[in-house]
Amino acid sequence: MCFSMSSFHHFEDPSRALLEMRRIVKPGGFVYVRDMKPGRFFKHGSRSEEFRSAVSRQLPGADFEEGSGYVSARFRV
Repeated sequence: MCFSMSSFHHFEDPSRALLEMRRIVKPGGFVYVRDMKPGRFFKHGSRSEEFRSAVSRQLPGADFEEGSGYVSARFRV
């Protein structure tokens, strides 16, 4: 399993990072990426549409979840 928590918006190359996460996880394992959304207190983060688009390109079939302050994706390798 590979986790990325509240750091996706800091990745220099999100596509490359997602491919590397997928590469290092054994078959049957999970890649889980969760990031905060920009808001009142934290002005930076991942916008839902951009996050979903970036993740979907590299991890097709990922399951998404979204709350008031976060967006996440889970992908089985």
